[in-house]
Amino acid sequence: MRTKRSENVIEIMQKKIDSGEWKPGEKIPSEPELAAAFGVSRTTIREALQEMSYRGHINRVHGAGSFVSQRTINYGIDELASISEIICANGYRLKIENILLDIARPTQRQAELLHISSLEPVYHVQRIYYADDNPVVFENAVYPYGILQGLEETGFEGSTFRFLEQCGHTVKYSDGWVRAISACGDPAKALRVADNTPLLLVETVIAGSDGRALGYVQDHYTEWFDFPIHRVRTAVTPASP
Repeated sequence: MRTKRSENVIEIMQKKIDSGEWKPGEKIPSEPELAAAFGVSRTTIREALQEMSYRGHINRVHGAGSFVSQRTINYGIDELASISEIICANGYRLKIENILLDIARPTQRQAELLHISSLEPVYHVQRIYYADDNPVVFENAVYPYGILQGLEETGFEGSTFRFLEQCGHTVKYSDGWVRAISACGDPAKALRVADNTPLLLVETVIAGSDGRALGYVQDHYTEWFDFPIHRVRTAVTPASP
């Protein structure tokens, strides 16, 4: 159980992190050094470090010490927001780099998910999202040509939701799938990670207010992202004796 003293220590350490005095990835002073600096017992320091670890602000490595956690980007798994909005909302400087913009034929699966003919052209867009110059998301997306017809190349800059809205389509909901994958090929190159680096792949079909599919998007998320979830247990029928 945390004590008043450990709560005070937690508050001081959090201020050091928030102010940048203790930087992400930096090793913090040892338990004896912290105890001497704060005028408390090592037991109090351990309590504070344990709580900071639970909160995700400190990483404790056996035999090496305690380190300030790298900053992450929180994206609620049940939220429907653009990646651009999420990066900015977490206090990062956003940059988007379009690395491919082409008109192509959809794959059979893409056509099925978008409810279009496999002969109907689509815009094929690949882009990289940066947070403070760090590549954090690689996106591979297709949009039916008919719903964006006439959109100039510059129209694809910025938020995906924004350029859809520019073409008169309001994003209402999305359906999708989440799975862990190993980086390779274009995603690995774009995100500057080695092959087989773990990534989280989120596949999404974006739909408008009329239920029409507006796009099929594959977003490859790096470890920069955390996905908080809130789940409620539904009523369970007791098993028969």
